[in-house]
Amino acid sequence: MVSTPVEREIGRFLRQTRPEVLCIRGRWGIGKTFAWEEVLGSAAHSKLPAENYAYVSLFGLNSIAEVRQAVFESTIKVSEFRAGPSPRTLQERIAEILGRGYRQVSTRVSEAALVRDYFGALPSILHLAIRNQIICFDDLERRGEGLRVKDLLGLASHLHQKRDCRVCIILNDDALDGDQSEFLTHSEKVIDRSIQFVGDPASAADIALSLSSCESADVREAALALKITNIRTIVKTIWFLKRAEAAAGVTSKVVRRDICRMLMLAVWAGSEPGSPSLDFIKKRARDLESYVTAQTDKLSGDEKEWDRLLKDYEVSSFDKIDEILLDGVQSGYFDEENLAKEVRLLEAKSLKLSKAGEFQEVIRMFLSSFGNNEDYIVEKIEKIFARNKEFISVNQINAAVDILKRLGKRPEALKMLDSYFEQDTLSDSYINVDDLFFGFSQPDEDLLERVQSINERHRHGASPTQLIPKVLMASSWRSKELSDVAAFSIEEYARVFRTLRGSELGKCVRGGLAFLEHDRTDVVAGSADEKFGRIGRNTREALK
Repeated sequence: MVSTPVEREIGRFLRQTRPEVLCIRGRWGIGKTFAWEEVLGSAAHSKLPAENYAYVSLFGLNSIAEVRQAVFESTIKVSEFRAGPSPRTLQERIAEILGRGYRQVSTRVSEAALVRDYFGALPSILHLAIRNQIICFDDLERRGEGLRVKDLLGLASHLHQKRDCRVCIILNDDALDGDQSEFLTHSEKVIDRSIQFVGDPASAADIALSLSSCESADVREAALALKITNIRTIVKTIWFLKRAEAAAGVTSKVVRRDICRMLMLAVWAGSEPGSPSLDFIKKRARDLESYVTAQTDKLSGDEKEWDRLLKDYEVSSFDKIDEILLDGVQSGYFDEENLAKEVRLLEAKSLKLSKAGEFQEVIRMFLSSFGNNEDYIVEKIEKIFARNKEFISVNQINAAVDILKRLGKRPEALKMLDSYFEQDTLSDSYINVDDLFFGFSQPDEDLLERVQSINERHRHGASPTQLIPKVLMASSWRSKELSDVAAFSIEEYARVFRTLRGSELGKCVRGGLAFLEHDRTDVVAGSADEKFGRIGRNTREALK
């Protein structure tokens, strides 16, 4: 159904009995030609004043003679415009004009030879056949150097006034450069109606998804978030997304969404007004220290706007996979081996969060329920724990144990605690009690006893893996923790940073570099400021 103002104008142009010259203006890639063809397609099987149609892209055409020839070669029945011109339609067109003698010759001569010979001998006769039809001239701003704007407009006027043709000219008038003045001067005498086509992100996304036979909600969401109106940008993103999914075997919906958002950003970068450059995005991915230290004082006006845009788009940090995707868009192909490796890591992390969320949901079910469903809750907790215990946090196990004890299931609670803390990932690392317990419950005494037993084994040595992120991401610190982190070597900082990903890495780096404001020569040795400065320097050096 024709609905937009532009589509209504196109429909009116096609159906009215009096021929006109219509001009559709708008930026590249926003759907001007698509809208024209959609309306023409809807009207093609109804009775139109003109039966024939020719679509001619002026891209690279250098003379009026070439344009006239292209019009003739491209002329087909309106009802066949979806299929487009072919050797058959050209042969039928010439035969229609020259009669049966041509048909006899055409059975023995190639179409290419016929076009060359007949246009060489009878160009005037063939051009005279162009009358009472619909003609669309597209890509005026991309014409060859030998084709002048006023010559094309002159041909459009001739076809309109002398041949009763309906002529539509589609262009990006902002890209006419030095020819814009010439276009405005002559178009006033030629063009009957000029309409501005303004694309919108929702329509661009819908068109791109349709053209790509894709139904991804992630693509649409990302395109709308960036307010992209260029259909080609979205189509190109879909192509890269399909390649990435095939190369890496993406199965997680969460990971697929993240990949889609980064690819959309990378493809869009530099392709539309207001978009950040790909170099700027890559700078954030590969030179986090430089970006962080410059973000408040050294960013240009455009870079500050890009920084705000990336934050709104929820790009606050970069993983290794983001670098691979950015490089892939720039080079045209992905490092498939490393992409698959990073996808597996992200999907494992996503799975862990999903399983932890499943356990959390059972806890929430108990807290919000007033029904007599204790046996169901106990059974559910035990089953999910047995299936997902490696994904469950200490906070969650504390809550589950508390619930079991409330329901008179102390033996089951203790058995669950023993099973949980037997895991190597817990028994081999220091657990900071102060960071664990939030929400409705206090630390369970039996759980606390097991945590303290584990920590006792680590009491003689602080763990850099635990303490560096804790101090760098916190707003307050204990004196002992501050001293330990300040004493760690630059190599320890670097090792810890290499184990972190995404937002955790970004927070640690920003937090560590913030300590540099205390890096002065007048501080007292052993003071808090001296330790602050050392932490900042170690962070900076570890990033090199």
